[in-house]
Amino acid sequence: MDINQFDNFCLELNEFCKNNQSQEKENVSDEKAFEALCYVSLISLKQQGDYLLFLSSINLLNSYIKQKDSKISYNFKNNIGIFLDNLIINTNINELSFGYDKTDKKCLIFDFNNIQFSFHHISTSKCANNIDIPINKVWDGIRKQICSVSLFDLCKENKILFSNKTYRGKDLTLKVDRFLENYKKGLCDFNIKF
Repeated sequence: MDINQFDNFCLELNEFCKNNQSQEKENVSDEKAFEALCYVSLISLKQQGDYLLFLSSINLLNSYIKQKDSKISYNFKNNIGIFLDNLIINTNINELSFGYDKTDKKCLIFDFNNIQFSFHHISTSKCANNIDIPINKVWDGIRKQICSVSLFDLCKENKILFSNKTYRGKDLTLKVDRFLENYKKGLCDFNIKF
């Protein structure tokens, strides 16, 4: 039952993104980017909802870094190597496949249920496993960065097939909320070590 609900949720997300292609690109606030960085850095990748939140967080950070006032470097993309390692180890995530775009071999594409995420210039040198990435994907043409904030918020609100655990087994949402509160108080910044 949950997997069917999750499939439908992903289909709705893709339709949402498709319907927002003509909109102006959403501005990503520093606070929202910090929150996404917390999710990327802390999440335990066990279930489909975890993978979806991770990909939408990376997508948001990828949009944020292109803004003039961005406070991060491209180092956040190193987490994709950890993501790939988890994907290979976690064999129950059959709905997620990856490969380089057939026409743009620098573009790594993740096909996940009914939604696709793509990222340029991803290094697999941070992967523990020797990963042979096929060149077998075709980009769907739907730019997720246009609506990255809304997409991230929708994925964050999802509870279907979502473990809500940090890599240390703690409550993920609670942990991220604490980091975010400290960020708002000026007690930490983007240089924080998770």
